[in-house]
Amino acid sequence: MLDLSPVKGLKLLPGVRLDYFRDTESWAVGPRFAARYDVVSGFPRTTLKGGAGIYHQPPQPQESLAPFGTTGLSPSRATHYALGFEQEFTKQIELSVEGFYKQLQKLVGRSASETSSVGGVTYNNNGDGRVFGMELLFRYKPDDRFFGWVAYTLSRAERRLNPQDPMTLFVWDQTHILTLIASYKLGKGWEAGARWRYVTGR
Repeated sequence: MLDLSPVKGLKLLPGVRLDYFRDTESWAVGPRFAARYDVVSGFPRTTLKGGAGIYHQPPQPQESLAPFGTTGLSPSRATHYALGFEQEFTKQIELSVEGFYKQLQKLVGRSASETSSVGGVTYNNNGDGRVFGMELLFRYKPDDRFFGWVAYTLSRAERRLNPQDPMTLFVWDQTHILTLIASYKLGKGWEAGARWRYVTGR
């Protein structure tokens, strides 16, 4: 990854990840790019941010290795997009808002097969899907004693095993995620903290 600042207030982060998956004997190249621009660089800072990238995940061993799996599977692929902003209100308090979209391709699915010797199924890369939503982070940055934040994510994850099928809600979908975190330094090396999390779906 490179960290470039061609002009004041602008940061460009181009990068690339190269993976080799031994089980499937395949390579995967994942280019990524992120950017940040301070619309207001002084206090209170306002920053626009965005990025895009390609990510890969290999099949599970039981999906790709004989005799239980199907040889020749490809890694699953996800193209991520994100766009948002950050806004300072005080030296300690900051709000971050971000929208995201993920296009999923080559997801591993399975189908009935009369030729399969194990379980009567074969695995394939016919699945696809999408994930979209938004995230909010309201943060109190650390001072001499306290820090904490409130984070909320609203999202929807949909998948299908074959291109001709309709998209359906993913079994691991988590529509609402709310997290509260706080930590306070009591002094003499002691610190107290707490976390509370609420999740729907799944």
